[in-house]
Amino acid sequence: MNRSRVIPGGIAAAIVLSGAVMVAVRGPALTGLTPVETAIFAIVGVAIPQAILARKNQSRPRWIVAGLAFCGGVGALGYGFVWDSLLTPRLNVFMGLLLVGVVAAWLVGVGRALLSGYRATVE
Repeated sequence: MNRSRVIPGGIAAAIVLSGAVMVAVRGPALTGLTPVETAIFAIVGVAIPQAILARKNQSRPRWIVAGLAFCGGVGALGYGFVWDSLLTPRLNVFMGLLLVGVVAAWLVGVGRALLSGYRATVE
């Protein structure tokens, strides 16, 4: 599978699935602020494509990003079940924390790859 097809395909699938869910429940569509949309975008749009690419390339940073995104999506659903409705748009802070977690995992992966590449050229 090609990286240039997997990532846009996952994002497109997340947008279509989120739109379908929001049309079915007649709620706000494609805002990413409800727990359901957050879970769809995190799991379908990020976790699944990253897991597919990690499995193909045996990339540990991609597995970390996929795991964080999956946990974030499940956490968003848990938040919706416990505190409010799954369709109430109140996840601004949660989306920010999820974004920070995914970016932090990506930066750690890039840093490790940079260090391992530097060590390989120095030796």
